[in-house]
Amino acid sequence: MSKKKWVSGIVAVLMLITIFLDGNAVVANKSNAKPAPIVVHEESTVEWNKRFTFIGGDTSYFTKDKMLYVDYEVVNEAFNLNLVYDASMKTLTQDKGSTQAVLQLGSNKILLNNVSVNVSHPVSSAKNSIYVPMVAIEKIVNGKAKYVQHTTPLMPDKLAIDNSMKQVMKQRDSNLDKALAALDKANQSYENAVSENRYDIEGELRHGFSNTMLWGTARSLSSHQLGDLSNSNNIVILNPDKSNMTGDWYSGYHYYVKKGTAYNRYNQKVPVFYYGGPSKAIQKNIAAKKKIVDKAKANVKTYVTQYNDTSTKWVDSIYKHYNAKGGAKNPQVLAQMVIHFNQLYEATEIELFKNNKDRLHKQLLKSSQVNYWLADHILQEHDFEKRFTSLLAKNKGAALSVIYSAQDFKMAAFKLYAAKHYPEAMSAAQIARANGINTNDLIEKISYHWEDPNQPLLPEQNKEEYEAFLKEQEQERINQENEEKRIKQEKEQERTSFEKWGQEYTALLKRFNQDFTTKYGNMEYVNGLSYQQKTDLAQEIVKVYKQPMLLMETRLAAFKYESTDAMKDNLSNLKSAIEQLSILGDEEKTRIATAHLDLAMFTAGLIE
Repeated sequence: MSKKKWVSGIVAVLMLITIFLDGNAVVANKSNAKPAPIVVHEESTVEWNKRFTFIGGDTSYFTKDKMLYVDYEVVNEAFNLNLVYDASMKTLTQDKGSTQAVLQLGSNKILLNNVSVNVSHPVSSAKNSIYVPMVAIEKIVNGKAKYVQHTTPLMPDKLAIDNSMKQVMKQRDSNLDKALAALDKANQSYENAVSENRYDIEGELRHGFSNTMLWGTARSLSSHQLGDLSNSNNIVILNPDKSNMTGDWYSGYHYYVKKGTAYNRYNQKVPVFYYGGPSKAIQKNIAAKKKIVDKAKANVKTYVTQYNDTSTKWVDSIYKHYNAKGGAKNPQVLAQMVIHFNQLYEATEIELFKNNKDRLHKQLLKSSQVNYWLADHILQEHDFEKRFTSLLAKNKGAALSVIYSAQDFKMAAFKLYAAKHYPEAMSAAQIARANGINTNDLIEKISYHWEDPNQPLLPEQNKEEYEAFLKEQEQERINQENEEKRIKQEKEQERTSFEKWGQEYTALLKRFNQDFTTKYGNMEYVNGLSYQQKTDLAQEIVKVYKQPMLLMETRLAAFKYESTDAMKDNLSNLKSAIEQLSILGDEEKTRIATAHLDLAMFTAGLIE
């Protein structure tokens, strides 16, 4: 937790504002009286006789040799004292109430009711002011300091395994990145091999010939240019695919074979370009590149497994450490685990850490509201208003310790006022105003209920205005509660709808994968079909999978609260796989569809 940084204007306000509940604090130093508790909350507020004083400014306090030193003017406000500093004598003198005290700057002795009393830490000079050690304050007011850390106990333990595993995971990341790069390179090499001497051919069919002939163009898919025809020419397809024929039009991919000549109807010799299947050399090269791709895929799978195994081992080690301290049964330890996993996720972006953090965070909300919202102060996942309101209902000291910015003070002032904590509300409103935020109206309203004895009285206000203000505040509170209930209900309904969407999508993906394996992506099956059967099969893909998939894509985009990025990526791969099947039986498109489908199945956890 970083300490609060406020502008210097806050300090001046702190010097003027004391948080009173009854207007009078008891100053005592009787040997037979039991010391009263002085509660220091997170070094941000001091609680004394049921009143709280903010001490979080840069010049309000400091800590040295494990001792808290507080500016003497803040001490006066917090404990209702009257310490006066004499610069010439370098002494602080207290003569208010029944206790007389003289504190010498730099001395380990104080004069208390004319009796010399030893203290472990002397009054100190720093930051252009005079600071009183808590041990001296205890003597003067007959108190006993208790330091309460609200968020510090929730900070995760420093584990040696984190550093060592970060290095291991760094190597795992490097290995996986290299393997993925090698796979990309292998895929590109394979695609180049498939495209070598391959042409995209389309044109008008010329009937009445023994071979499939057309008048059309051929566009090279590689650097090979011998068969590239930008203008229409006579083309003969040696291995025609009927599924590429639509009426009198032909469109398909074939390999260049040769250039020849023939005679046209006018008995003129004209060029003819022949296209067919890949040559044996090209087939051999494709097969060799395919082996490289398969090997690269195997390497990626190996490194993914290593990556996942190492992540799991890391997570297990963290659980082992915290389980020895009570684990999830101890709310503070549970909060430590939540924050620990969150820090590791932010440092590594390993999803396994985020999954564990999210699961434990929900568990913490059920087991301890206070620790949940204190942890949220560290995680900063909710806005300050929700965090402060929730904590204030459970632990006032904890709530006051999480106020950070000037805007926080303004919001806290309104919430404290609504909860009838008028002194604290006044103090927070004054601090917000000292930082340039207009809280004058609120300060005026608070004055109806509580008058700060250190501030001049405000003029009499119109009672009707005040009552109208109270009604307005109550209506705002009701509206806010209704809005929170509406959003909560909306989130719950969306969660149910999202889970149902996920089940439907998984079922669709699994069915498509099954049909792809047996039909759509099975080259032997597809090539054995007639033209009409291929057309029917293509229409089946559109009706059974593409249209439902597009509807699911629209439904997914409508979710407002759920995290949908992973599902959008998965659906994008399924969509790409389906789109590649626009031309059934095409080897290249089928290969690409297979790759996209495999990725969708893998990221959905349906294959390893």
